[in-house]
Amino acid sequence: VFDGLYRSRVTLAGFNEVINKFDYIVALTAYRLFEGLEDTIIISTSTITLQNVLKEKYIDAVSKALIKYNVIDKPLKTAVCKGKSHYVCDVKLNTYLSSIIRSNSENELIEILQNLCNVSASYIDLDNYSLTPYIKKRICVNKCSKVCGLYNKCRYCKLINKYRNGEYDFIIVNHNYLLTDL
Repeated sequence: VFDGLYRSRVTLAGFNEVINKFDYIVALTAYRLFEGLEDTIIISTSTITLQNVLKEKYIDAVSKALIKYNVIDKPLKTAVCKGKSHYVCDVKLNTYLSSIIRSNSENELIEILQNLCNVSASYIDLDNYSLTPYIKKRICVNKCSKVCGLYNKCRYCKLINKYRNGEYDFIIVNHNYLLTDL
């Protein structure tokens, strides 16, 4: 890990029982801080559950310790970035919402979807909404293209650009996202 950091190379390293996840997080954070680097550290995992554990347990704990000992003055900024199918597509959402409004059914669902139309890009993760897998599949991002009529206003594209602009200390992705979407 150190050699990869020192030589500014992409580094692949696995967590195991001997080397604690805290060790990696502390080493990466310390190197980033003391070398004055602003590059975002990308961590890839096999599951969303592990992504959330890394953020909520490990990175947040390291962040709190570094603040407590005045190493940093603000919390480490971390994003959990999932695959496209976990985020809402504005075009598909509007189409689906129009179809269920015309049928005058499911008022509770209409309310949830209308609220989803009005949230910022940071809140378009479908895992945060009580929707069936069928509905999620109908309104999720499949592919993004500049030929889309809403491309310049697309909240998914804004979210991805936010991840890429360097404002995060860590971005935690799954392996599939790393290989296909990043």
